[in-house]
Amino acid sequence: MVSIKNTFNSKELEGGESGSSAQSATPAMETSTAIGRGPEETFKLPDDDPRAWILQYAPDDRVARWTREATSGSILAWKSGKALPKAMRAGDPVVYWRAIDPDNHKDRGGLVGVGRVISIDTEDQDGILRFPTQVTVFNEDTPLSPDEVIREAGITRRNWRGAVLVLRPEETKRLDAFLRSRGMHGLIEDVPRQPRFVETHDTDYVSDRPETDRDLLNRVPLAFALAYNINKIWTVQTIAKEPRGWGRRLLDWLHFERLNRQTREPDEAAFILHLDAPWGGGKTTFANFVARILNPAAHGYDMGEKKKLKGTLLGELPLNDPSYWNREFSERRWFVVDFNAWQNEHVSPPWWNFYETIRRQCLRAILFEPGRFGGIWRGRILRRVFSWYRFQITEVIWRVGTPEMRNTLLLLLAGGLLLYWVTYSDWFITLMKPPKEGTQATDFSPMLKGMFSLAGIAVTGGAGLALVNAFRSGLTTIIDSAGKSANASSLGEADPIQKFRRHFSWFVSQLDEPVLVIVDDLDRCSPKYVVELVRGLLTIFRSPRVVFVLLGDKDWIETAFAKVHKEMADVHTDAQITFGGRFAEKAIQLSFLLPESDQDAREAYLTAILATGQDAVPEDLKETVEALQKVEARARADLAKTDRAEDQEAAAQKTESLIREVSAQTASEHRDVFEKAATRILNRERMLRAATARSTETVVRQHGLKPLKHFLPANPRRIKRIINMVSAYQASAQSTQGVKQGSDKWKQLVIWVVMMSEYPQIWKMLVTDPDRSAQLLDLIKASKKGEAIVPLGLPEDASDTDKVRHIALTALLATPGLTPLLRGDPFTGDEDTHSPACIDTDASEWLRRLTPID
Repeated sequence: MVSIKNTFNSKELEGGESGSSAQSATPAMETSTAIGRGPEETFKLPDDDPRAWILQYAPDDRVARWTREATSGSILAWKSGKALPKAMRAGDPVVYWRAIDPDNHKDRGGLVGVGRVISIDTEDQDGILRFPTQVTVFNEDTPLSPDEVIREAGITRRNWRGAVLVLRPEETKRLDAFLRSRGMHGLIEDVPRQPRFVETHDTDYVSDRPETDRDLLNRVPLAFALAYNINKIWTVQTIAKEPRGWGRRLLDWLHFERLNRQTREPDEAAFILHLDAPWGGGKTTFANFVARILNPAAHGYDMGEKKKLKGTLLGELPLNDPSYWNREFSERRWFVVDFNAWQNEHVSPPWWNFYETIRRQCLRAILFEPGRFGGIWRGRILRRVFSWYRFQITEVIWRVGTPEMRNTLLLLLAGGLLLYWVTYSDWFITLMKPPKEGTQATDFSPMLKGMFSLAGIAVTGGAGLALVNAFRSGLTTIIDSAGKSANASSLGEADPIQKFRRHFSWFVSQLDEPVLVIVDDLDRCSPKYVVELVRGLLTIFRSPRVVFVLLGDKDWIETAFAKVHKEMADVHTDAQITFGGRFAEKAIQLSFLLPESDQDAREAYLTAILATGQDAVPEDLKETVEALQKVEARARADLAKTDRAEDQEAAAQKTESLIREVSAQTASEHRDVFEKAATRILNRERMLRAATARSTETVVRQHGLKPLKHFLPANPRRIKRIINMVSAYQASAQSTQGVKQGSDKWKQLVIWVVMMSEYPQIWKMLVTDPDRSAQLLDLIKASKKGEAIVPLGLPEDASDTDKVRHIALTALLATPGLTPLLRGDPFTGDEDTHSPACIDTDASEWLRRLTPID
C-alpha cells in the first residue's frame, strides 16, 4: 500500500525514522559501522548520546563546486555511498571537512563548517545516492587546522577514507567545546529544539502505470462478464463445420494447408473488440484484468489453491464454480499477447512486426509459461521444447518456400541433372581417359579435371548465393506486398498476402488454444499507421481463433480513416454515421465504453491511494465485515442455483431480506456503511449471475429488442452487434447502477444502446451537451403519441446563437423514428399512456455516466 507521511522534527530527534531508507529502530543501543571505520573500530553507540558526522570532500570533487556557494541555510546533498550508516538520524550534527588538495600539498584542508542532517532518505542523482544536509556555518577560505581539530577533539581515527565518517560521543562533546572556545557555533544545542512541522523527503511517489493486481475502482466483476462473453464468442466462431479424419489432421499438422482447403471454422474472420474511455480512464488496467481472468496461471494465480486466492484480484470471482464459469472455459489456456502500437509505430510495414510480436510471445508462452502443457516441472518439458522447435522449423521452411526459391531450386536441379548426364556419357568418359602407351596423343585429362573442378566450385558457390538471394527476394515480396494491390493482385501461390494469410491461420490453429491480442495506445499513432494496422486485422490476420482488443479513442480511429480516405468523402451522405465511422463499423464488432465510477468507488480509490499502510480492519468494524461476508456467501449460493430472470430476482430478494435483518442489528453509526456495501455486493452478484446465465440472451431478444423491431436495422450483422452491446452494457449498468433485468431502467438502457448504434451523432449530443439534451428530452417527454412536436417560437430580438440552436432543435425533432424511440413508445404497446421507459433528463444523467466520452 502506498503511503504518504509527514513527521515532526522532534520525533526524528527522539530516534523516529521514516522513508524508504529508514532502518528498524533498536530499543536501546545501535551498532554503528561508519563508512571508513574498520571492523576493529566498530563500537556500541548509546541511542541517547550525542553523535556527529564528518562529511569529507576533496577540492576536485563535484560537491566542491557546491561548497563554494554555501552559506548559512544552504542545502548540500552529500554522497552516501552504498548505504547510510545505521546510526545516522535526521537532525544529527555534521562537520564539513575538506581533505588535503592532491595538487597543492600546502593546502592541508580542515574543518570548514558545521550543519545538520535534514533527512536520511537518499536520492539518486546521476547514479550517485545523496542525502540532504543544511549548512549552519560555512567558511572555506579560513578552515580550522586539521591537526588542531584532531588534537583538541581527541579523534583517534586511523582510516580517513570515505565521504561520511562517524565521531564517537566523547569526540563529539570535545569538538563542541573546542568550537565554542573559538567563538564558533557548537554542535550540541543547549536546549532541546521545539518541534515544528516540516515537509520531509519521505513522501512516496505514486506510480501512474496501469494496475495489474489491484482493483481500486471495482471493475474486476465487469471484466469477468466481458471475459465470459469473449469465451462464448470464441466458442461460437470455432465450432467444427464437419468431422475431420486423421488424414486431414495430419495434413494440417504438416502445414500442407493447400492440400486441405476445408476449414474447421464456419467464419474466417477474427473478432475485434474495442475498449473506449477518456484518456487515463483505465482502459489498459481493465484489459489487464480481462487477460488475468482468461489465463490466471500465466499471471501467477493458482486456481486450485482457494486459500491463496483469498484477498487477491481474482479471489472474489466464481472462476471455480461451473454454474458461472463452465469447465470448458476453465480448461482453456488463452495465449495473451501485448502489443503497444505507439512504441512500434516506427517499424514498417506494421503488420509484419505485428505478426512477429504475436508469434514471439506465443512461442515464449509455450516454452516458459507456468501451467501450460501440465506445468513446466511435471514431465512435460520435452513436449514444450518439441512444440517450440516444431514451430521454429516450420517457420523457416515457410519463409524459404517462396516462388523465387522454388524456381531457383528447379533451375539448380536441372543443372545438376545435366551435369550428371554429361559426366556419365560415353564421349565424356572417353575424353577423360589418358591416351594409351606408345601413342603420341596429347593427354588432356589433367587439364579437363582441373577445369571441371573449378566449374564445380563455381556452380556450388553460385547455387548457394542463388538460394540466399531467392530467400531474401521471396521474403521481401511477402513483406512489402501488404496493402499494395499492384503486387498482390495475382492469384494462387503468386499472391503473397494469400500465402501469409494461410500461414497465419495455420499457426494459430496449431496452437490449439485461443489467442487474445491486446493492442494498446492506438489513439497515439498517426492516421496512416492506425488505418494500416486495423485494415491488416481485417484482411491479413483472418482467423476465428483470435480475438483482438483495441484500446483507444474511437473518435481518433474514425478520424484516421476519414483522413486517409478523404478522396472518397464526397460519396458519403449518411447524416448519422460519419464517413470514418463507416470504416470503423466494418472493422469493430463490439465497442464498449467503460463506465464512470460511482462516488463510493471514487472515495474508496482515493482512500486506497492515500492510505497510510494500516490495512487491518478496525475492531469496531469487524462485526460489520463479518456480516458483509455472510451477505456475499448467501447471495452467491442462492443465485448460483438460478438461470431464468424471474428466479434470479427471487433469489436476490432473499438476500435483500437478509440485508434488512442484519442492518437492523448493526450499530447505528455503522448501519449506513453496511447497507451501501451490502447493496454493492448484491449488485455485483446479480451482474455475475446475469452475465453467465443461459437465459440472458433470450431476455435481451424477447423483452428488450423485440418491442424495438421497427427501430432496428435490416442488416442481420448489425442486429447481432446490438445484442452484444446490450449484453455488455447490461453488465455495466447492473454493476455500477444496480439496474435489474427487465426493469424500466433496463428498458431505458436498451433504448440508449439502440441510439448508440443507429443515431450515433444524436447520442453524442445527448452525452456531451446537457443543455441541448435537456431541451430536447423535455419536449419529447411532454408530447403524446402521434403528436407532432414543434418548438416554441423565438422572440423577435433573439440572438443569432439562439436562432441557430432553434433550427438545430427543429431538425432533431424531425429525425425519423427519434421521437417515439426516446419517448419509449415501443414498450407501451398500443396504449396511449406515458412510458416509464422514456429517456428523460433523469435517465440521461445516469446513462451519461454509464457511457462517458470526452
